[in-house]
This record gives sequence, structure tokens and C-alpha cells, in this order.
Amino acid sequence: MEQIIKERTLEKNAEVIEACKLFGVSDVRFLNYDDGILLVTEDKVRDVAKVIREVKPDIIITHYPLTDLFGCESSHGNVGKIVPHASGYAGTVDFDDKNTSHRTAQIFFMTPTDATGMKMNVLGGLAPSYCDFYVRITDVIEEKVKALDKMRSQQYGGNYARKTTETWNGVQGTVITEAYAEGFIRFYPEYDDYLSVGKYRLERQNEEDIKTRKRFSQMITPDIKLPD
Repeated sequence: MEQIIKERTLEKNAEVIEACKLFGVSDVRFLNYDDGILLVTEDKVRDVAKVIREVKPDIIITHYPLTDLFGCESSHGNVGKIVPHASGYAGTVDFDDKNTSHRTAQIFFMTPTDATGMKMNVLGGLAPSYCDFYVRITDVIEEKVKALDKMRSQQYGGNYARKTTETWNGVQGTVITEAYAEGFIRFYPEYDDYLSVGKYRLERQNEEDIKTRKRFSQMITPDIKLPD
């Protein structure tokens, strides 16, 4: 059994590394916790905090803790709880860590299922959520499909990669009149010297409806080569 778990772990790790290469990401790290039952524990918080102190990121992207099934049935919600704990702890001194403290400027929570109108169970429908920031990914949508196709041991490849990207990211793109987008929820409120508006909203505030419709009606091109 231990050998099987080890082999599956190595296989999944290799898939993630290959997927990240498509986007130029070479620094990929694994904590190798069992995600069968993933709970918020002190050791996990400390381990993530050590990575934060070492890497010193400006932003962190993680799961949304409040409506991602509240950690039930899925480890995603608990990951979303571990990370803010770890981020806060990374900003303090840990005498067992050689790296200096680091405070991350912003945490972005990925779109929870209920933000797209899908209620996976009763817990997912208890607390409302609202994505307050979107990243347009139309220009890299084919690369995303290819990246998902690398994750074949988790059955993310093939038609599943195309279907979920077309529907999930297509719905989020419609919110911002874009073909494809990924929504996020910011942990900290943003502030600046002046009120600001994103460049795309300024550029498109008075565009013709036909141009808007054409843009977000774009679909994944059929020439993406996927294994059978």
C-alpha cells in the first residue's frame, strides 16, 4: 500500500510540474500531506508559513474557506483556512525558521462554486460570496486546457478539460464581457491615493454591443490536440 501511495504521489507531482512548465513556472514545491482527510493543524500552518518566509511573495492564491464546502467532503475549504493562518504567522518571528518574517500584501481566494450559481450541497449555499476581481484569460485559454490535460491521473484531461474550461471560465468571462475569465475574492481591502478604474473597463465603457457580443462569444478553438 505504501508503495502504491508513493507511486501515485510521484505521478501527480510530475503532472503538476509539467502543467506549470506551460506557463513558465519552474519553482514548484510540495508539502506532500495526505489530502484524504486534510485538517487545519499547527504543523501545516507552520510548514506553509516557512514557505512564505522563504519565497516572500507579494500575493498568495488559495481556495475560498467560507463556501468551498466549509472543508467538508473536500480539502479545499481547509486549505483556504490554513493559508491565511500561515500568512499571518509568517509575518511574525519563528525562532525555528532561519528566514526573516514576511507579510504578504494580498491573498486572492479562487472562485468558490456558489459564486457561479452552483450549490454543491446545503453548506455551499449558506454563505453568499461575490468575486470582486477578475483576470481575463481569453488569450491563454488553450494553454489552460493543455495544462489540465497534463493532470490525467486525476481525470482532468481530455474532454473534461475542455468542457469544464468552456463552461466554468466561460460563465465568469460573461460577467466582464470577456470570452474567458477567472474570478477572485480579495482578502484585504485595497487602497490608493485616488479612486481607480481598470483599463479594460475604461476602454469598453462605450463600445458597441455587437463588438462586446463578438468578444465574449469566442469559444475554445477545435485544433487543440488532446489525447483520446
